[in-house]
Amino acid sequence: QYQQLYQQYYHEQSQQPAQPQYLPSIMVPPQSPTLASYFFEGSNGWVNHYYDPKRRQYLSTRVDPQYHQRQQPQQHQELHQPQELHPHQHQNIAAAAAAQHQQQLIHQMSLKSSQPPHGYQYPGHDFNQLLSSNQYLASSGQLHSLINAECTEEWRESLLQYAHTLYSTNPRNTMLLWLLHVLHNAYPMHLPTLLLLACVYYTYQDYQSSLRYNHLILARDPNYVEAMSNIGTTLRSMGRTSDAEQWWYQAAPKQLPAHQLPRLQNLFYAKGNLKYALGDIIGARREYEKGLELVFGGINLVGIANNIALACGSRAVIEATQYGKILEPSALPLVLLQPEQAIRIIHIAFPQSGGVLPGLVGLTASAAGKEGGSALQQANQTTSTIMLTLAKLFQDMMSPSTPAIAAAAAAAAASADGKGSPTMSLLLPLYYISLALHPSPSTANNLGIILSNINGASATMAVTLPNAQQPQQPVTGTMLAMQYYMYGLQLDPRHPHLYTNLGSLLKDMGHLNEAVCMYEKAVEYNPQFDVALANLGNAIKDMGRVQDSVQWYKRAVEVNPNFVDAVCGLVNSLGGVCDWRGRGGVGDEPTVDQYGNFHPSVGDKNARSGWIGRVVEIVGKQLDDGAVWGVGILKTRLDAQGKSLGERLAELLVEANGLHENGSDHLVQLWSKRLAHYSDTQVKKNEGGWVIRL
Repeated sequence: QYQQLYQQYYHEQSQQPAQPQYLPSIMVPPQSPTLASYFFEGSNGWVNHYYDPKRRQYLSTRVDPQYHQRQQPQQHQELHQPQELHPHQHQNIAAAAAAQHQQQLIHQMSLKSSQPPHGYQYPGHDFNQLLSSNQYLASSGQLHSLINAECTEEWRESLLQYAHTLYSTNPRNTMLLWLLHVLHNAYPMHLPTLLLLACVYYTYQDYQSSLRYNHLILARDPNYVEAMSNIGTTLRSMGRTSDAEQWWYQAAPKQLPAHQLPRLQNLFYAKGNLKYALGDIIGARREYEKGLELVFGGINLVGIANNIALACGSRAVIEATQYGKILEPSALPLVLLQPEQAIRIIHIAFPQSGGVLPGLVGLTASAAGKEGGSALQQANQTTSTIMLTLAKLFQDMMSPSTPAIAAAAAAAAASADGKGSPTMSLLLPLYYISLALHPSPSTANNLGIILSNINGASATMAVTLPNAQQPQQPVTGTMLAMQYYMYGLQLDPRHPHLYTNLGSLLKDMGHLNEAVCMYEKAVEYNPQFDVALANLGNAIKDMGRVQDSVQWYKRAVEVNPNFVDAVCGLVNSLGGVCDWRGRGGVGDEPTVDQYGNFHPSVGDKNARSGWIGRVVEIVGKQLDDGAVWGVGILKTRLDAQGKSLGERLAELLVEANGLHENGSDHLVQLWSKRLAHYSDTQVKKNEGGWVIRL
């Protein structure tokens, strides 16, 4: 069943407008159902129990979002199927069972025509004929009397069964709405009647009425997931896709078996990867965060960061909590944790779940078994992976290097959903919890890099957790970075990246001898690690051993001829010891070949050779890269009216000079024309740098 539903999800996606073929390298999730199917016990298993008296109060009706594309009555599928998930040609066992049951119902209704309910006498007319007769419809009193007779619940169900039969054969039957409204007037709180009313109005494209009856259901029963799903389907038909997804997502987890969480997480993760590969950065972020909310019991990322800050004693978060509020990302304090505190952060922030993520508590009951333990381990691993992926996305948005990511960062900053731009206060908790779920030397290495860049002022204002085993001392980013590097080496004593970064940290602190030892360790465990080789050359050169540094630079260039730091370091060191072999030359200057032979100028101003020619090429490429950075930023649309950043800048330039009162339109047009100079993408004009200078 899950495999079928998963395939149906992609069939539905294939009906969308064709997109350019693109095959990104992403993790393929296991076969998994879509969100809208989770609240079913099986593949529409409840259909077979529709008429079970014990289940009558839980009748589940689903709207058919494809009805308007299929006007032929003989093509209508059964009411009970989630039509938005099933392709038209797909006929499953549940559909066949429902159709057979409806035929039985019609037969039963025919039998009842000669067996009136106890305590009520009516003319000897066939029941179906009575309901289909216009004369009978005009006499609502007879039907009200029929409803109010003895065995009213059974008779109400018989009428509702007949209404379902009409809906399944012709949803626009002229008497269907009338019959349902009579039932509704007699039994205003009967939820299955309300649900079918909402579905019928949906087929008439009366979406507001459909929403109204679904909301009446939720007012009576807030956990009625079928109504939530129908609201989502209706909103999607109204073009409100984002709102529809929220309703479907609200409905899904309430009936989601705990052991299925990892599968749904993988679906969110794969969807996020796909959106990221296609350039939808904001959409990817949204999918990753949905995957996290599953295992955190519905708590969003901002709420998770607030929980951690609260557990660490943040006064600002404590005060906000007293008023029932949470701090937004921009107001959240920075939380700095030592490694031994980070690996216990789940126990610290979520003590009520006993060190298990709140949404995974259901898995712990079966964790003793092989399947339960595997599901819990898989969920922890997937959660850790999603957090690391989201952390990388946040780091890209905080320091955008491409126009797409820069645009995503700008859109996040202007969003009104409370998420806003990623901050360090959101980034660090992702790494902390990932490390707690899956201790990894690479995660410790990444944390060390981030923490090493935290300045003293930020560290002083940060929230810290007291360490009972050590006396309280000022926490600095450098100190924490060193602790995480050392912790990572405990996990993997042969990790070259940890040795390299620890060496760089020591070098920045002025401990050159210790730094050289760390670089040598990195090269020992990975002789082809170009960064470690170049760093070792830098450290040795800084110690005054310029001649000794040359060999390490040369090895780094042999491994990676395009490694800029290694090439430039080699040229500087060779020049520092007057070793001109292989220097070459640029333009019409004399050159020196690799054997040290002098060659006079040949008069070619475009000539380049040797090491110095390579340096000139590197500098030229860096300048070219800088010139194309930010290309297109002036054309970025800022609002729904389609106003671009360039047009807005033109307005600001006029306003800033106090000229917006007289002739402002002319001046705005003039500046817009000047800014259009950058619209020619064929010529490199350093657009991003110019905007920053402006």
